[in-house]
Amino acid sequence: MVPWGNNWLNSDGSFACQHGTNECLLNTIEACTITIYPNVVKFIHCVQRLTLQNKHGKWADCFEMLKLGTVPIDCYNSGYGNQIETKYAKEIAQLNPPHRFVPWLVVNNKPLAENYDKFMTYICKAYKGKSPEACRLIHSKTKSIGNERSIPQVFLAEQGRNSTS
Repeated sequence: MVPWGNNWLNSDGSFACQHGTNECLLNTIEACTITIYPNVVKFIHCVQRLTLQNKHGKWADCFEMLKLGTVPIDCYNSGYGNQIETKYAKEIAQLNPPHRFVPWLVVNNKPLAENYDKFMTYICKAYKGKSPEACRLIHSKTKSIGNERSIPQVFLAEQGRNSTS
């Protein structure tokens, strides 16, 4: 997981984020949290839920709700989070093919592109070993649903860059 999105590095080393300074802040907090707590899915979900509820300023509550320490805030305040984000920016810049929108999912070095909504299917196919329960559930749901498909919203990479020019 790389919380970088459709952002870019400016020539002075600062970041510009497609959705503004709140996105930059939250990406850096998420980057710090990922570095400190490897299993952060619940934290990311909490932050994203609050963002969707337009409660950007409540993100710190996620640490308390999930009983996590606040070391990631120290990481952010120290500037180390910016170093992590710079590393992520370089990783994203090296993607081949380049990412065109977020979420941009890659499994075994292959982008899922427009099929990102089926990422669990791809992950389960790529998984070596005994199939986890989640994969067995996905397989049975896929059979019962058929070809129905709803595509979640994406944010195009070029929209962010063009909106600030």
